[in-house]
Amino acid sequence: MSEDEWWRRYGPAWAAVRHDILAKFSPAEREHAERVKPTDVLLDLVEEPWEQM
Repeated sequence: MSEDEWWRRYGPAWAAVRHDILAKFSPAEREHAERVKPTDVLLDLVEEPWEQM
């Protein structure tokens, strides 16, 4: 995917998160969230439960 395609597809969401949402939290709150976040489990969203046993 080219950079232009990426910006067309994901840019508005990225900008909203970066400038509208993250700006509502203090640096200390963001650092705390970074420390306590769970590991990525993106496959849990697409795999059937029986595939994880």
